[in-house]
Amino acid sequence: MSAAQSAKLPRKDRSSARIWTLSAALTLGFAFAMNLIWWSMLSPAANPGVKEWVIPEGTAAAMESGGAFPFLPNAFSIPAGAKVLVVNRDVVDHQIGSQTIPARSTAALQGLADGSFSCTIHPSGALSITLNARPSIFSTIIPTLALGLPLTLMVGIAVSIVSRLDL
Repeated sequence: MSAAQSAKLPRKDRSSARIWTLSAALTLGFAFAMNLIWWSMLSPAANPGVKEWVIPEGTAAAMESGGAFPFLPNAFSIPAGAKVLVVNRDVVDHQIGSQTIPARSTAALQGLADGSFSCTIHPSGALSITLNARPSIFSTIIPTLALGLPLTLMVGIAVSIVSRLDL
């Protein structure tokens, strides 16, 4: 509403427009603040830390004999940026992706990405890795509107009713 249009409105209507504008700004601001708090609590917000995967002794022998499989699941979900240490306690070298983990040693997996990797530890020959990242800050827009718009309407109506009462 322009200043010229606002000047033509009766005083009570200008006051009502200000009330609606103020209630909209405050409630949308409140909704956005609540969604920012929610977003900041999503993982991985802190340092993703170190994840350790252990290849037990006898893994290669169990795979060759078709016996019980003593290792990790075929899929992992880890925080983005996490450092993964692979401890090979087996007597055989193993490979995950392009990295070889020598027998009875520890290796750090570098530059992990989402996807499926060749893996000599699993009978399927593949290991699936999913990196968990915090969603974009823009993911708070829809929840802000979903919370803020109905709240704005309710607050605006309540304020309009209260302002019309002769107290």
